[in-house]
Amino acid sequence: MSRFDRKADGTPLGFEDMAVLTGRNTARKYEGSYEMIAKAVGIFTGEYSHIELQRLFERVVLSCKLGDGDAHLKNIGLIYEQPSARRQLAPIYDVVCTNIYPELDGQLALKLNKKKSFPNQAELIAYGLRLGLEQQTAQQILRRIDHAFDVVCERLAQDVRYTEDDLLMKIKQAVYALR
Repeated sequence: MSRFDRKADGTPLGFEDMAVLTGRNTARKYEGSYEMIAKAVGIFTGEYSHIELQRLFERVVLSCKLGDGDAHLKNIGLIYEQPSARRQLAPIYDVVCTNIYPELDGQLALKLNKKKSFPNQAELIAYGLRLGLEQQTAQQILRRIDHAFDVVCERLAQDVRYTEDDLLMKIKQAVYALR
């Protein structure tokens, strides 16, 4: 895994996670909502907010579609070269299909649409619309993520490392249950 908080030459980039940007400490990383994150992204990315809000939508959709119930405030952040430079969402990191673990609650880490249950397609599109996306764009993103998951599953099914146990089957079952 390569570090996203470094430039190619090793120069460090600034990084702030959403807990910091929304005034919460680590102990409160499960408090808040994806709408609150969108407000912070809008504020801190300024004139580029329309680009970063679409990227946030993609990030939230991916987590929801993959059954990632641990996409909390410390797992989403902004990077920048210097404090006065353009800020953008950090690449996606720490995405886990938590829905394969029956001992976990099967809920989102943060609220979306004022609740922690995983959203359906219409609820995800409604979130995208609130972020300023056009409906067609939101729908295309959902289709692209579904298609990417299907392609990855097909590839992994051909890899002996993923056929020796039932992990891939469990992930597929958890993800398809959310579609």
